[in-house]
Amino acid sequence: MAFERYGLRLDPKPVARGQITAKTKPTPDLLADWEPRDRGEFVKRVGVPVSAVLLALLAIPLSSSNPRVGRSINLVVALLLYMVYANLLSLMQAWVAQERVAFGIGVWAVHAGAALLVALMFWRRLTLGWRWPRLFYRRAPRAAATP
Repeated sequence: MAFERYGLRLDPKPVARGQITAKTKPTPDLLADWEPRDRGEFVKRVGVPVSAVLLALLAIPLSSSNPRVGRSINLVVALLLYMVYANLLSLMQAWVAQERVAFGIGVWAVHAGAALLVALMFWRRLTLGWRWPRLFYRRAPRAAATP
């Protein structure tokens, strides 16, 4: 068979508008309505880019490895940290939407913990270990000189 032109006629149907949810609202509409579900969705929308930046910064200290230790341990740690961080973000979004946690705390609490972890990992990398300043060490008493 040979066709000069092949086509299929589709009759236009009106688009049925479903129920508008917080996920489908534009961000300015979320800020205008400001109901609990809208606040939870806003926490998620703010959280995703912030978490991307923090996880990218966390990759820097995790990429350095000790030659005496296997390289795969940092990959396992990174995977576990991502899973915990993503689950905490999801949990915080749900708690803000259910009004269990105040919006102001819900927006920054998980990210503050992640930023603290990033700072701690950078400090550990720069000081080459978990050593505390000399001020915190217990000094052993000096032995008396024997004649």
